[in-house]
Amino acid sequence: MTLPDGEDTAWERKLWQRITAPPKQRAELVSEQIAELAKSLPVGRRLGSKEELQRRTGVSVGTFNEALRLLQSKGVVTVRRGPGGGIFVAEQSPLDRLRTEVVGNVHHGMSARDIDDIQTALFPLVLERAVKGLTAVDGARLLEYVDEATKAGEQRDAELLRSTCVSLYRGLLDVLDPSDVVRSFAQIALELELTTLDDQEPIVPPESEFEAYSAVLDAVAEAIRSGSVEGQRWPDRVRFFVHRSKPV
Repeated sequence: MTLPDGEDTAWERKLWQRITAPPKQRAELVSEQIAELAKSLPVGRRLGSKEELQRRTGVSVGTFNEALRLLQSKGVVTVRRGPGGGIFVAEQSPLDRLRTEVVGNVHHGMSARDIDDIQTALFPLVLERAVKGLTAVDGARLLEYVDEATKAGEQRDAELLRSTCVSLYRGLLDVLDPSDVVRSFAQIALELELTTLDDQEPIVPPESEFEAYSAVLDAVAEAIRSGSVEGQRWPDRVRFFVHRSKPV
C-alpha cells in the first residue's frame, strides 16, 4: 500500500469492523470501503496491487475479484498491468460519480420506498424510449416477460413475480441506446433496487392494488405492440417491484 500509515491503519481498521458480514455481502462491503477510500484520494493515486489489497482485506481471492469487478463497473478504480501497475483511483464520469454517491446512500438512510418512488417516476420514460423502433425479436421477448409477470401475479407467486419484473425491466433497458441518459439513470435506479432486495421479502400486491398493478402490465404489453405509450393511462403510486421488510 502507498497510503500514509495513519490513513492506511484507519481505513484497514474500519474495513475489518465491517467484514464480519455474510459471505455473499462481503464483495459489496469491500467494494464500498475501497470506493470510500478512493473518494478521499486524488485521481491516479495507487491503492496497491491486487494481491496487496486482497491480503489486507482478508477476503478470498474470488470475493476480492468480485469486489474489484464492482469497482471497475462503477468507474471507481482502474487496473494497470506490468511494472508499476496495480489498482489506481480512476477519474469518474459525472454519471459514475452519481452512481457512487446514490448507491452509497442506500446504506445511509435511503428507504426502499424512496427507491420505489424513483422507479415509479422513471418507468414511463424508460418504456417510452424502449418501444420506439423495437425489432420483432425484442418485442416478442419483452411480451414474454410481461406474460410471465402477469401469470406470476395471478398465481400469487411472489418470488416469481419479483424475478420476472426484474427480467422485464432489464429487457427494456437492454434495448435502449447505451448513450441514452434516461437509461443511465434507470440503470442506477435498478442497481439501487437490487441492493435492497436481499433485505426485503417479495410479496404479491394486495387485492386493493392488484387491479392497478395488472393494468400497468397490460399497458406495457400494449405499448410494446403499438410501439408507443400515447393514450396509456398510468395508475398512480403503483410500485414496479413489490416487497416489504423481512420479519426480524
